[in-house]
Amino acid sequence: MQHTAFAFLGMQFEIKGPVFAGDTVHVECEIIEARESRSRPGRGIVKSRNRIVKQDGTVVIEYTPTRMVKCRSAMGV
Repeated sequence: MQHTAFAFLGMQFEIKGPVFAGDTVHVECEIIEARESRSRPGRGIVKSRNRIVKQDGTVVIEYTPTRMVKCRSAMGV
């Protein structure tokens, strides 16, 4: 979403478990909602679910940010 975001609208954040020195983690990102803004032409609202996962598959943090972004048609694509 680099160079396309207009506003950070909010986030749900949940810590589910600990991470220790030596752990390996990665992030899994899933778009769970995308729609055009009703009040701002050329902009959309995107909500993603991001999970930080340890090497054993345990989800340690899950957060769901909501952002206002430039729509494709407004980007000239």
